[in-house]
Amino acid sequence: GFDPTLALLSYEAVLVVAAAGFPFAARAVARARAKLGDVLLSGTPLEGLEGLTAVLRSAMGDPDLWLYQWDGSKSAYVDRQDRPVHVGSGDRRWLFVDDAEGRVAAVAHRSVALDDPSTADAVASAVRLAATHLRLQEEQRQQLRDLEASRARILAAADRAREQVAAELREDVEAPLQLAQSELRALRFALLDSQSARALDELGGELDAATDEIADVIAGVPPTRLGNGRLADALEGLA
Repeated sequence: GFDPTLALLSYEAVLVVAAAGFPFAARAVARARAKLGDVLLSGTPLEGLEGLTAVLRSAMGDPDLWLYQWDGSKSAYVDRQDRPVHVGSGDRRWLFVDDAEGRVAAVAHRSVALDDPSTADAVASAVRLAATHLRLQEEQRQQLRDLEASRARILAAADRAREQVAAELREDVEAPLQLAQSELRALRFALLDSQSARALDELGGELDAATDEIADVIAGVPPTRLGNGRLADALEGLA
């Protein structure tokens, strides 16, 4: 009672239905990919790989999705606490992301959407860009720290140089001037000649002016502690 014509017609009917449904299925896949792209490229600010992990979980519909960054110093993928992770463990699937410099990150997931090569490439590109952005940010922060440290060293060296100059002025200039003033006053009181006394008075005035100028120069030198950023201590020292 087997009718091969009926079986052939049934088979052709299935082919016709599959052919008719293929454009709709392809359109649905395209919409899903576009939705994923909109989520990944949305204006929502991402905070590092953790922010990207949250976005990927929402886009993939996989709350168990995790993103682990590659740590070259440990030669392992690490979690948010910088603990090494054993890849390939459990029943999760793994998507490994690399770039021209080597390994970047690994995505542990249970989403069948990442079985599609185009979707996997899109996710890998997003992870790669996020990791590159974080690396560049860290390099900028390190350069800023190096610049601040270099500037602090320059300021400290300049403060030490000014302090040394002030000390030399006190010892080599101010102290001899004060000694000369004392001796001049003693000599002035011992003189009875008015003309000599006036000459000594003029000389004493010049010594007083020179001493005041040296004192002003020394007073303008800030304390060395100011170069270390402790403004309160520096102000107390100046006071």
